[in-house]
Amino acid sequence: MGCKPLTGRIEYKDAMKKTNQELEDLYDLMELIIHEIKPNTRSIYRQELSALSEMLSEVEVIPEEKPIQTDAILTKVMTKYYERSEMGIKKYGTTLENNSLPLMQWLNHLQEELMDATLYIEKLKQDI
Repeated sequence: MGCKPLTGRIEYKDAMKKTNQELEDLYDLMELIIHEIKPNTRSIYRQELSALSEMLSEVEVIPEEKPIQTDAILTKVMTKYYERSEMGIKKYGTTLENNSLPLMQWLNHLQEELMDATLYIEKLKQDI
């Protein structure tokens, strides 16, 4: 197997930014290379391996990105919607879907809720 010297071979932008796992993998690869090189040729690659080791010691370790499973805020809001729906069913004995109020009553309910919201905002602004 014809190996080329490693010195100066890494030229891409993010070469010096690795996660802990990537860094461990590089060290493992280096160990594998050292063990695979025949004893009589190790001295040939000693300089290159030393340079690689030095480069790895200067790598900036970046945090590993964790895959997003769920949005905790969304889950919390959805739970509140569910709880509010359950409370409404207990209080009024129906769901919004099955409630057949006239359009004007729906608009009045909405207006009252929005008026309450503006009052809450004003109260909070005074507390600032």
